[in-house]
Amino acid sequence: MQVAQVEIADVVVTTLTVVAAGNL
Repeated sequence: MQVAQVEIADVVVTTLTVVAAGNL
């Protein structure tokens, strides 16, 4: 389950990065 949590966290970070880049 820890691996799944890490994968989800990675997706969240990637999404936030894309959104932040879009706002810039």
